[in-house]
Amino acid sequence: MYGVGLEDTILTGSIIYVEEYTSGLTLQPVVGSSPVEYAIGDGVNTYTGTSTNVVLPQYCFDEITNAVYLVTTINKVAFVGQGFDVNANVESIKISRYIESPIVDIQNNYTAIYALSMLEHIVVDQNNDVYTSCDLDDNNVDAIIEEETGRLVFGCKNTIIPEGVTCIGSGAFVFCNIGQLDIPSSVTTIEGSAIMYTELVELTIPETVQNIGASAICYNARLVKLQIFGTLNISAVYSNFNLKQFRCYGDFTEEDVRLFLGDSVTEILINSDADFVGYIDIGEKYITYTYDNNNNIEKTLIGLSDYSNVTEIIDLPSDLTTIGALAFTTMYGLSNEIIHIIIPANITTIEDYAFQGCENAYIFCETSTQKSLATSSHSYLDANKVLYKYTGTLSGAGWAYVANTNNTIESYNDGTNTYYRLVSDPNTYYIA
Repeated sequence: MYGVGLEDTILTGSIIYVEEYTSGLTLQPVVGSSPVEYAIGDGVNTYTGTSTNVVLPQYCFDEITNAVYLVTTINKVAFVGQGFDVNANVESIKISRYIESPIVDIQNNYTAIYALSMLEHIVVDQNNDVYTSCDLDDNNVDAIIEEETGRLVFGCKNTIIPEGVTCIGSGAFVFCNIGQLDIPSSVTTIEGSAIMYTELVELTIPETVQNIGASAICYNARLVKLQIFGTLNISAVYSNFNLKQFRCYGDFTEEDVRLFLGDSVTEILINSDADFVGYIDIGEKYITYTYDNNNNIEKTLIGLSDYSNVTEIIDLPSDLTTIGALAFTTMYGLSNEIIHIIIPANITTIEDYAFQGCENAYIFCETSTQKSLATSSHSYLDANKVLYKYTGTLSGAGWAYVANTNNTIESYNDGTNTYYRLVSDPNTYYIA
């Protein structure tokens, strides 16, 4: 089996014209096709040729059957990097006339062309009935677009999204070295996993976009400014680690939204008219900013990762207002080795089981009200280890280290009560 090369081929009196195409492509029959059609790739192995400019064949010639067959399909992983890694070889690709199979659709687990990180140019044969790479004026836009649906299925560094495109498809810009992306008003949907690992610095989503899928905009390391005028879905934006400005002027499809923006954010704006109560995680020790629809802000601790081997003091931010449910829970709910936790004065809410796993810790509260919150949130806590500030004075001596606290806590008993203090703050007293 081999592909027809640069010359015309004459079979049974017919002249078949074949354009130039790239050698090194694997071709095999499409299973179940009748009449027989051929596919690029075997569904397992990826293109490993050295050519930077890939041209797909329209036909292939079978020397056994002495027949020419149409090439209609690009199999899964045909142009995915080895092991689904980035393919940094291909700089341009031409989609041939008869290709009609899906190109990229991460959501439905179909990736024929994917992660071509150095791709700069895309051309689709002008006679292809399924795909185009042109705008309405027949100018090439370096993208693969489904003509019937207006869905952009794959882009590259130089892609210009033309007016008329209605959807940016799943996987369209993944491991893509595009640095600027202007989204026209005709776009109404950005599917999940559409814009990931790009070189974008700024991105604006127009108000016509009413559906932004999960993980649609994430892992864009250079992205510093993101503005969304359309409707945002839950978990659409996260892990853009250098993002500094996030502005959402649109609405949300859910009332409980969690956006993970990273710890570089310096400006966050949420539309005051949006029906939204949710979390904005800026990466600060798993602390979230909670916004309501008037942009009132509270800080909530939702977790401190796995502290099963940590014995250090847990000194929480002074402006924290809430400790969320299971905030200190370790993997599998095992007890941790935290010695003590200092509760900031602004804490007004402690959710259920917030201190699960901290049964051995001393918890230092500001007030008896906080003590009540802490003990009622988790019945397994030892109430004698949940302390609050004693407002009186103590003149007695005889302070001694509390066992199993690494000499960080001292206690004193006056015959009636036991008082506690942190060695680091010997003039502030606590009582159970």
